[in-house]
Amino acid sequence: LMPLICSFFIAYSSIESKKDAMIFFTGWFILSVLAGFYGLYQEFFGLPGFDFAWASFDPELYGALFTWGRLRKFSFFFSPSEFGMIMSMASIAGLVVALYIKKNWIKVLGWTTCIVCAWAMMYTGSRTAMIMLPVGLVIYAAIALDRKALIMVVLMGLGGAALMIKGASSGALYVMSTAFSGTNDPSM
Repeated sequence: LMPLICSFFIAYSSIESKKDAMIFFTGWFILSVLAGFYGLYQEFFGLPGFDFAWASFDPELYGALFTWGRLRKFSFFFSPSEFGMIMSMASIAGLVVALYIKKNWIKVLGWTTCIVCAWAMMYTGSRTAMIMLPVGLVIYAAIALDRKALIMVVLMGLGGAALMIKGASSGALYVMSTAFSGTNDPSM
């Protein structure tokens, strides 16, 4: 808890102007996109040897990483849950920045962050992250009370509902759907 509190105060005292905020968000988005791309690389090309050696060194760790018949992705992070939650937060922040910042390169970076991080989040197998995304969007829409925000949240909600109704055509979609099934899943 103490490192989290310290990092909050360090960030709070470091950002004093709009330029500082833009530097912070740009750095956060670039690092998030890199982590997201590496998670997607792990999904589509498999784990590199050093990652697989780390994941399979401890049988308990491998058992925690191998669920639902597939290996959960963790990118540069220690756990898939941590990776998923950070991707969820970065995706929401990217959407907010893409909707409201006027500079084109920031809009592109925001949309790229939103899409890549949400996509990579699906392969983490983290149900917490799956729930954080829609809840974060609803909280954002409630705070913003802006027409653009409400339209975007409704569109994303309809897209998410369509994915859930479509069914589990892939392992990632099945895990995502279990986050919203509640008591129907024995592991919840």
